[in-house]
Formats: sequence, C-alpha cells, structure tokens
Amino acid sequence: MADQAVNRPFAASNRGLDLSFGLDSPTDLNRENEQITGGLRYNGIIPHREQDSLAFGVVDSKISDQFSFARTLIGGPSLGSEKAIELNYAIQASHWI
Repeated sequence: MADQAVNRPFAASNRGLDLSFGLDSPTDLNRENEQITGGLRYNGIIPHREQDSLAFGVVDSKISDQFSFARTLIGGPSLGSEKAIELNYAIQASHWI
C-alpha cells in the first residue's frame, strides 16, 4: 500500500492532493485472492475548511477460483470479480466532532 502527497500549495500544510494505491494478494484460502485499490483525496478543497476532504476511490476484487468452484459444487452461482467506485466528502463540523 502506498499513500503519497503530490501537491501542497503551502509549505507545512495538509491542504492539497494525495494519491493512494494498494495491492493485496493473499493466499488461495481467502475468498478474495486479489484486490487492487486506488484513489485521490484533496484536503481543504473549500477555503477556510482545511480539515474537510473530498475523495474518489476505485476497488477491484477478484474472487478466488477455488472459492468459486466450491460454490458451484454445492449448487451456487460461479463468482468472478467485484468492482466498487466511491465518492466521499468528509467534513469536520467542529473541533470536537
């Protein structure tokens, strides 16, 4: 997994663009044996709201062949992969919320 700040308009500031990427490839014993994630997050997109962030992310999960085959043996459907897209806006309502 990697998370990198790529643009900071002001030195020593959290405001700006971050990129993230993740690759997960566990053993064949898991249901999802391959997962790729990626995203963008902009902190402080609205002036004077430095703690707020707008994020966009994509996830692609592949179902393991062993798990999919086992489901078909008991009469279930064959499974392949699952994709998700997310758009999120996080707001800090006050300093304590």
